[in-house]
Amino acid sequence: GGEELSQIQKGESYVGLIAEGRFQAEKRSAQERVSLQHQGIQISSTGQMGDEPSRLKTREETYPAEQPGLHVFVLTSDGRLIGSYAFDFQNEEKPLAKSEVSPPYFPGVDKIEIVLDQESYAQLEEKRKEALRSGVLLTGDEDLVPGRIVYKDQEYKGELRLKG
Repeated sequence: GGEELSQIQKGESYVGLIAEGRFQAEKRSAQERVSLQHQGIQISSTGQMGDEPSRLKTREETYPAEQPGLHVFVLTSDGRLIGSYAFDFQNEEKPLAKSEVSPPYFPGVDKIEIVLDQESYAQLEEKRKEALRSGVLLTGDEDLVPGRIVYKDQEYKGELRLKG
């Protein structure tokens, strides 16, 4: 997989689908819009040919590309968009990604808010850094910090710690 992507020329339309770590399908054209459909998801690209932007359509939403360039849409296995990145090869030979989606929105999922003071947050952050350095998270009672959890307009006080 990836043969079409490796041969893409400036201004061409290109779409590719990568799942489970490998290319599932890809299309490229210098003359027309290209599109792919897979499990209720449609991706399309016009390259530099049209006024209509490249886009990703899921069962619930349409996400137009807001910036020029090669777009990477990242979805969960059930089709929810969790990130989108654009690489602008028009203006830069080796572009850095520009994120278009922030933060991901998951309709129908209840929001939980964790509230910590700065000292408690700093303690958890230091414990996290220590775990990343050593490759293992070891916690005990001394790692508990005071905090609050807000869920459905209810506030719960307690002690929090990192879990691996």
